[in-house]
Amino acid sequence: MIAAYLWVCAIIYLKLKHDLKKWKQGKTINHLKEWIQVAIASIPAIIVFKTCSPLPWYFSVPLSACMVMGFIWFFFDGLYNKKRGIYWWFTGTIGPWSSKVDVLLSKIPGWLHVVIKAAALTVPPTFYFVTR
Repeated sequence: MIAAYLWVCAIIYLKLKHDLKKWKQGKTINHLKEWIQVAIASIPAIIVFKTCSPLPWYFSVPLSACMVMGFIWFFFDGLYNKKRGIYWWFTGTIGPWSSKVDVLLSKIPGWLHVVIKAAALTVPPTFYFVTR
């Protein structure tokens, strides 16, 4: 299971490196395409977490996927912002290039943004580890 967490951390590191390079070059990031790539890269970690879970596959696969993607979303966004000298919870500038998630998060109060991301980070692992 530690290998799965290390794999996810490697994904975050590589995505940070890639996106920061694009940001420094002033290039637009294709959020949908890149998150599909992140989801595909996450499959090995999801398989490991699924394999370690006593739940049936139809519960353990979605739960493992939510756990991995919540971890990536929380830490990637926060670290990306901090590396750019912005506060952790910044959602991005809004324009035609913006992701749908950034647009949605920019429309809600800041405290709710924190609750959503904190829940994405904590709720799936809580269910995962409680069922072990």
